[in-house]
Amino acid sequence: MALILSACSEKKPETLKHTRETLFNDSWEFVKDATPEMISDSTHLTWETVDLPHTAHLEPLVIEDQQWQGNALYRKTFTPAPELNNKHIALHFEGAMQVAEVFINGQKIATNYGGYLPFYVNITPHILMDQENTILVHLNNEDNPQVPPGKPIDQLDFNLFSGIYRNVWLVVKDPLHISDPIGADRVAAGGS
Repeated sequence: MALILSACSEKKPETLKHTRETLFNDSWEFVKDATPEMISDSTHLTWETVDLPHTAHLEPLVIEDQQWQGNALYRKTFTPAPELNNKHIALHFEGAMQVAEVFINGQKIATNYGGYLPFYVNITPHILMDQENTILVHLNNEDNPQVPPGKPIDQLDFNLFSGIYRNVWLVVKDPLHISDPIGADRVAAGGS
């Protein structure tokens, strides 16, 4: 028995791990009351540097009128390291309220409905290796009967905030990998 245990302990866990997740929360840019169409004329947009998690509008303790609803943009630029070439690269959002559209280098690549559950966006085919890439996330928290909670905000007994209010992770995997078995809107597969 001791021989078996010593043989198992010689394998380092790092050699068995083929997924690297890096917290991707630092140095995002944010602007409220803006849509992706407004970026082409960005001279009138004033971007604020924020770290995630972040709320688009912090409500007072007691809301006299209706809480803020609308659009918000988050933007981040990054240059993939050379060792990420030929890897599967994705963004894992733990929570973004409420309808989230994800753009890479100006191209919309994903839409997520609902802010309560995490979502995963494969960015591999859309990024430029060894070059600067821009991630843009457009969020809208306006009343939407198709998205939970499904009722107008004035009928709720809680606030429905907006923003990327949980962590974002940069996920790097080998091209052949085990996908998330409970990932929504993705074909269960083992990579390419």
